[in-house]
Amino acid sequence: MKQISISKLNAFFANLDHLLKTKWVKRFITYLILIDIAAALLNTYEEFNLYKNWFSSITAISAVFFTVEYFCRILSAKTHYSNLSAFQARKKYIFSFYGIIDFICVLPFIISYFATTQEIAEAVNFARIFLILKLARYSLSFQLFGNIFKKVKREMIIVGIAGSFIVGFCAILMYYIERDAQPDKFSNVGDSIWWAVITFATVGYGDIYPITPLGRFLGMFMAIIGLITIAVPASIFTSNFMASLQEKKAAPSSKLPSSTVLDSTKENDFFICPHCGKKIKYAKKEND
Repeated sequence: MKQISISKLNAFFANLDHLLKTKWVKRFITYLILIDIAAALLNTYEEFNLYKNWFSSITAISAVFFTVEYFCRILSAKTHYSNLSAFQARKKYIFSFYGIIDFICVLPFIISYFATTQEIAEAVNFARIFLILKLARYSLSFQLFGNIFKKVKREMIIVGIAGSFIVGFCAILMYYIERDAQPDKFSNVGDSIWWAVITFATVGYGDIYPITPLGRFLGMFMAIIGLITIAVPASIFTSNFMASLQEKKAAPSSKLPSSTVLDSTKENDFFICPHCGKKIKYAKKEND
């Protein structure tokens, strides 16, 4: 009897996970996120103060759905981490990237009822900007960029470390070069780091710049090195991006869900159900 109950419970969690992956649920949550973001943006305009109650209602309704979604994903986490126990699978989801984002998105709704001051409520509502990151789960473009970053993570880290060393060295050097000529601009190393970063990134806001000959030479050196350093990760990312697009175009199209696993030993006549693990034969067309 207990075995049957556990089987039914696992089937329920599998169906719950399948429901969250359906197209209409994904679209509904995506539109809800976009509406909530639009309401949060319009709420900052004084011209729309008349509709603040409407915006608050939109936030409350969307937060209810986000909270339900969050707990549904916790319950169905075992489906994603089948090699772990139910407790470990749920713990892994809660502390995963998307788990943390989902929690932060429901946090304003939960704490708003316990906020004692307006300042606390405003600070908590700041967390709503993380709704943009929540879109990454439902956007193929975000997922593509994420996969590319995973592939080139090591190269990006190497370039980032090298760039940090260059910025730090030039910032300290510039401080000692310009501190006597411009004590109000280069009053500490922090000001020099600000100059080094914007120069290295070739932004150049113009609020702080060297005036001594040696300082200007160092500034030119920083700008050139910045262009070269930024070009390296940009070319690496672009080449991997084009390779990923070509792989996607070359891959054969399939109407099967992404969670199905083909059995190549049967010449793709079967696929394995992600819920029960049984082999299911394809329905052949009459003209085949």
